[in-house]
Amino acid sequence: MKTDDYLLGQHFLQRCFSRPFLLLMFGCLTAGIAVGAIAVKLLHLSGDQTLPPLFLSAVPTVNLGFFQCFSDVLLNIMILLIATFLMGATAFGALGIPLLMFYRGVTVAVGALFLVGDKDISALGYSALCFTPIWAAASFLTALFAVRALIFSKGLARAGFSQSQETVDFRLFLKDFIYFLCFSVPVSVAGGLLAMLYVVL
Repeated sequence: MKTDDYLLGQHFLQRCFSRPFLLLMFGCLTAGIAVGAIAVKLLHLSGDQTLPPLFLSAVPTVNLGFFQCFSDVLLNIMILLIATFLMGATAFGALGIPLLMFYRGVTVAVGALFLVGDKDISALGYSALCFTPIWAAASFLTALFAVRALIFSKGLARAGFSQSQETVDFRLFLKDFIYFLCFSVPVSVAGGLLAMLYVVL
């Protein structure tokens, strides 16, 4: 019989942590960042051009106030979490979830390079100080949930395609998804505050 301790604490971390899957998620994210950066440089997309914040990039719209920055970061994280949840609720998440993380890496790289543009060294330092922590926190949060969704999708595929009567706990997966949505709020608040710090600096 499941207890409340099963929902959070050690069991929660066990459901969301698998070293091979976590390495896979960060590998896809890193590969996406590399491909996005190379594409921007090869296609000469940066410079004087402007680019609105990309979905899933967690690049807030600066100069528009705290609430706009907060909502940009929160919306981007929630979109990625929802997409990951939907992928995980199918038996084909093993393919879709890594591709989603790869796409996030591409958007982060493109968004970062457009934000930096041709600024001087001090401006580069301010950008790194204000935006690197939020990108890192958002990426870790989404990668951790991607691992949870990948594990659930793998169990779903095993239950659907094997002759054994395996079952998966969708309610528990849904609760974990809600927990991650809640975690995205303080991350977005921090992102909004850091974006405002960037404006001040």
